[in-house]
Amino acid sequence: PDFVEKYVELRHTLGVKTRNLWATKIDQGVIDQYYDKADIRMLPGGLGERFRSTIFMYDDQVLYISSLPSGYALLVRSAEHIEMMRALYGVLWDTSTPIAEGK
Repeated sequence: PDFVEKYVELRHTLGVKTRNLWATKIDQGVIDQYYDKADIRMLPGGLGERFRSTIFMYDDQVLYISSLPSGYALLVRSAEHIEMMRALYGVLWDTSTPIAEGK
């Protein structure tokens, strides 16, 4: 929890706008507190159960963080890998449904 708070604070301070794909809806209060500069979309039906890890993409890096029961994290630094992941994310983004506008 401490890391998440610091991460969100830094993201807000730097004015970073994120794009988030979610499997289930989250309370509006959580969106307002942690995702005020985010574009949020819901994954198409049936896909959410298969996406239990969190994926962060930035620069030439992809960070995978598992669900708590699995307990792993993996960082891949590769221009080729992030190019592929951005293409896959783009397809998911285009087929997902917007749920909230960032402030």
